Amino acid sequence: MTDAASALRDTPFAAVTVEQGVAVVTIDRPERRNALHPDAHRSLHKVFDTLPSDPSIRAVIVTG
Repeated sequence: MTDAASALRDTPFAAVTVEQGVAVVTIDRPERRNALHPDAHRSLHKVFDTLPSDPSIRAVIVTG
């Protein structure tokens, strides 16, 4: 697990995994069909501010 993935382990509304240089960000709000609201936006903002700091991450996939 990379430092970025470790830092994002407890991010609400988004699950982040990193494998072989690819980060997968999964929006995790199934009870609302992954609709975004202010708290989810803040979580994703944290994710996308943190991931670029990890030079081992070459690509990011966003899924729901």
